[in-house]
Formats: sequence, C-alpha cells, structure tokens
Amino acid sequence: MERNARWVNRVWFSDEAHFHLNGAVNNHNNTFWGNSPPEEVTEKQLKGPKVTAFVAYNATHGLLGPYWKIPVTDNVFWYREAEGELEEALNNEPNRNQAKNIIVFIGDGMGIPTITAARIYKGQQQGKNGEEGHLYFEKFPHVALSKVS
Repeated sequence: MERNARWVNRVWFSDEAHFHLNGAVNNHNNTFWGNSPPEEVTEKQLKGPKVTAFVAYNATHGLLGPYWKIPVTDNVFWYREAEGELEEALNNEPNRNQAKNIIVFIGDGMGIPTITAARIYKGQQQGKNGEEGHLYFEKFPHVALSKVS
C-alpha cells in the first residue's frame, strides 16, 4: 500500500442479494445491534422461487451490474451437464508422453467464490445465466485446487 498510493483503485466491493417472489430479501448482511431484541421477528423463506442480483463497485471502473441470476430449478439439466462432462473426461486418452516443459498456473486469491463470480459474469456477457459456462483454465486436462492459509 505504501508503494502504490492508488491501491484502493484495485479493490472491488461486491455483494449479492436474493429476492424471493414472496417479497422477502435475503442478503446475509442484516445485523441487529442493540441492547434488547427487536419487537418484531419475521421468518424468511429459505427455499422457493427467487432471483439473485449481483453487483460490484470499484473506484476506477465504477458500478458493475446489477446482474440477475434466475436459478435453474430443474435438476435434470444439471445432471445432464455433469454426465456430459464425466463422459468427456472418461473418454480422454491418457497422455503417456514424457513432459518436456511444465506450466504451472497459479491463481493467487482465486477462491471458489471468485471463480464462480467470474464464471457467472462471463456467461452473462454471452447472454446466458452464467453458471453453465466454464472459464478457460477449467478445461485444462489436469487441474487441482490447493488452499493454503
């Protein structure tokens, strides 16, 4: 931060909120701060029809979004997607050649939520929901995820 006074311009602030069709909004950020419990307590529906809005902000680029996700509620769609990917992976012929060079792709800071957000954003830029797409590196023939603290 001391070497780059404009470090804050590289920070993105993002959040998503779930808008249920029964009128409830769930954004995981509502915290009650007080000495006594609130007078009224409302229960929120955890499942059911909803849409999700994602928005991000950066000092340089401004507002990104909102992007709307409508969840695919048909599990058959996702099973077919998974079956297709599994079949493709099982049909890959193993590469028995000796490696001459090794390329290591390190995505520092690319946790599961970041990758998911990037995948959804890319898909929405293509006019899709986003979750059904893939990032280029997710199609590498051999990948692994290692989380270190």
